[in-house]
Amino acid sequence: MGNVFADFLQNSGLYDEIAITQENIQDLISLIAGDVRLDVYCKECGANRIFTMAPLPCFLGAEENTYTAEKLSNVLQQIQNNQATDKAFSLVPRYGTEWVWNTLVTDYYTGVISFQFVCTLHPEHHLDYIVTTRSNKMRKIGQYPSVADLTFPELDVYKKDISSEDRKELRRAIGLYAQGIGVGSYVYLRRVFERIIDKAKDYAIGDQKFNLDNYQKAKMDQRIHMLRGYLPAILTENKGIYGIISKGIHELAEEDCIEYFPIMQEAIFMILRQWKQKREELESTKAIASKIAKIAEKVKE
Repeated sequence: MGNVFADFLQNSGLYDEIAITQENIQDLISLIAGDVRLDVYCKECGANRIFTMAPLPCFLGAEENTYTAEKLSNVLQQIQNNQATDKAFSLVPRYGTEWVWNTLVTDYYTGVISFQFVCTLHPEHHLDYIVTTRSNKMRKIGQYPSVADLTFPELDVYKKDISSEDRKELRRAIGLYAQGIGVGSYVYLRRVFERIIDKAKDYAIGDQKFNLDNYQKAKMDQRIHMLRGYLPAILTENKGIYGIISKGIHELAEEDCIEYFPIMQEAIFMILRQWKQKREELESTKAIASKIAKIAEKVKE
C-alpha cells in the first residue's frame, strides 16, 4: 500500500496542502520514522533509483539543561497511544480534548520539516522536500530537484512517440505547474492532449471499422470513446477526462488546476507508454522477421 504523505511529497505542487487526520497519521509517522522508500528518477544517476531517509530526531529535556535524543516518530506515536487509551498526556496537548497529532513540545520539530532522501546507490545524490505544518495541515514549500527536473528526462524516453513541439509544450506545462501556476499549465496540457488524441485518430484510420466522418462530427468525449483500442482503457472508459482539462482554463480555480494536474499528466504519459510498447513490439517483430529471412536465404544456398 502507498503512503499518502509520500505521494503528496512527490506529486503535489508548491504550496499545496494536505490534511493530517486520525485516518492518515500512521502514514506520517511511518514517513518521519524513515520507513518509506521512494522509487523515483535520480537526476545525477540518470535513471530510476530507490531513495531512503534516516529517521527524524527530536531532543527532549529530561532535566534542566539535559536533553535526550529520541526518534520523533516514537514521540508522535506515544501521543497517539495516550489519546487512544484515554490517559492523561505525558506531553502537554495543544487543543484540550480535541484529537491532536503533535504537542507544544513536538511542535518545535514539526513546524518546518525537511525530508532528506538519499539515493541508495550513491548517497551523495539527494532528493529533498520541505514542508510546514500548522494545526492539522501540511503545506509543501520546497523541493529539490524540482518536479520539472524529475519529469523532463521521462519525456525524452518518448521522443519517438511524441512530436518535438508536444515535448516542448509538456515541458512548459510541467515547469509552470512546478511553480504553482495552475491555469497557465493547463493551457499547454490541453493543447498536447488534443494533439495526442488527433494522432490516435491517425492510427485508427487504417482500421476498416473506424468511421472518419462520424469521428469528425463527434464531440471530444465521444471521440475518445471511438478511439478505444488506440488509447488506454482507463481513458476510453472515463471520457470526462477532457472535460476536466477544458474546464481548467475558464471555470476551475487556480488551486483546482494544480490539484488535477498530476492526474492529467499521468493520463498523457499512459497514452505514450502504450504507444511506446506497441512501437517497440512492432520494431522487434520486424527485426526478427528480417533475421529469419536472412537465415532462410542461407539455408537455400
